[in-house]
Amino acid sequence: MKITKRQLRRIIKEERTKIVREYRSREAVEGELIGELAGLLADLQGIKHELPGLVGADGQDMGSVYGEALEATILEIEDWADKLEAHFESMDPPSPGRTAATMDEGTDPEDMPDAWRQILGDRLKDKR
Repeated sequence: MKITKRQLRRIIKEERTKIVREYRSREAVEGELIGELAGLLADLQGIKHELPGLVGADGQDMGSVYGEALEATILEIEDWADKLEAHFESMDPPSPGRTAATMDEGTDPEDMPDAWRQILGDRLKDKR
């Protein structure tokens, strides 16, 4: 099946739009996850500050015991959050020029990152 240049350009534009939409939605989800995790960490820090003065049934100071355990857990979660954020950032394409976030609708396909061109090429092959 033969297609015209105009049809090819339209197909490329549609596929590029889909890719950009998928890319942005991944970034949005990752941002929400990091935000929720930061909120949970802030809640844990608040709880830790309320523990001093907590006394067990036998009169023993339990606030400092629970506070130390909670602090260790908070540090582990913060370390995990840093690793998670680094992983998310590593999933972004390198930005020698324009990136997905800065490309607009009228961008020439030649300005696309190589990885995007490869995806478009694969999708076009599937449609044939």
